[in-house]
Amino acid sequence: MLRPVRVGIDAVIELFFCACIILPSGSIAGLNVKQILFVATLLAVSSRPYRYKLTKVTATNAIWFTALLFAWVPLAYLTGRSDGILPLLHFKDVAVTTATAFLVSLYISDENRRARFIRLVLYCVGITSAIKAISFAYAAATGTSVIDIIHVIDDVFDQNLVTLDDGGVGARFQFVSDSLLPVAFYALLAHKGRFGITAKTSVLLTILFVFSTVVSFSRFLWLYSSIAIALGMITTRLDRLKLVYLLLVGITAAYFWDVLTVLYAWRTSDATVEFSDGLREEQRGALYKFVADAPIFGHGLGTYTAEVIREPVSMYAYELQLVALVGQIGAVGTAILGLLVIYYYRGVFDPRRSVLQSGSAAILIAIWIASGFQNPWLVSSSAGITFGLLYSLVPSFGGIGQPEHSAPRSNSRSPSRRRVSSDRVSSGG
Repeated sequence: MLRPVRVGIDAVIELFFCACIILPSGSIAGLNVKQILFVATLLAVSSRPYRYKLTKVTATNAIWFTALLFAWVPLAYLTGRSDGILPLLHFKDVAVTTATAFLVSLYISDENRRARFIRLVLYCVGITSAIKAISFAYAAATGTSVIDIIHVIDDVFDQNLVTLDDGGVGARFQFVSDSLLPVAFYALLAHKGRFGITAKTSVLLTILFVFSTVVSFSRFLWLYSSIAIALGMITTRLDRLKLVYLLLVGITAAYFWDVLTVLYAWRTSDATVEFSDGLREEQRGALYKFVADAPIFGHGLGTYTAEVIREPVSMYAYELQLVALVGQIGAVGTAILGLLVIYYYRGVFDPRRSVLQSGSAAILIAIWIASGFQNPWLVSSSAGITFGLLYSLVPSFGGIGQPEHSAPRSNSRSPSRRRVSSDRVSSGG
């Protein structure tokens, strides 16, 4: 007799996190998988509030924030700067982003789940990177174009992935979740041992991350990843694995130097730069005027300026995402989101923590948020995972002074110590 398959609560939540990273969009052949998993995750967390430290105060605050954010939906209809359901769609985008980051903070409420979450994210980013590597290998073996493979992915997931015709140099292949790559580099280099990732797996993931970053052809990702790698190197002691990294990078760079220089020259050529930067410059003046027209409360979620429309469907989306958002929710809404971000990353300001680790985390967070001035990456479910991954790396948990390369301690302690721990957990619920 077949036994029924039982799916754990944690597994449902982890499946949603994986979908946010691996799936290029929410839909597969018209079925919105992410939305289904998002609802399932909310139900899973709600069914075990004590397990995830979901208190009545926390839940109430989340509901009040959502209600407050929704106030900018009717404002959009009052100002007449939006059409149809665009305000509701934009509200959904922002709400899902903040909710995903919030769910991450609940899920990693203990050290073991925190390590499991970071390990899960690193493996999922490794999967997306491997998809790129396999696509390039298949294209090289069959003589097909990587662009054609990207178009197939677009058709299956109803998405329009970022790509660029490179004149035979390679192919730009960028997933929405590529924003996780720099933070993933830092997690591997600065915290690898704590998350139970072996040295061999860490090297393999690093190779995949490097390849994925290169073929993204994003100058921002190149710079952000370089800074994250440098911070990861200096945050902890120089060990044997880091020496292997340095040697591996040196040998790879020397072997592929000619190819890398060609790729860099093509990406920074006048024609390519003028194309990408021209789009931003075209939006800049119109969006500044858009902000100036309603500086206090903005025009409302889902609004846009008719002078420049970047997306024919999501007309409220712009390359200069933060500038557009200020025009949509004004100084009041921006201040509310800013305070929310500061509260979310409050662990950075804890004086008991390592200055080097807190400073590194603060730099990574600042660069990530500043990306909104150049790229539309800050509002999506995968962006919520990026916010959550940065949150999980902020040294704001117990275990102060725990060695950076030590795995989470097991629960095999003496009976008396175990009893004390259980009492603490019970009283803290």
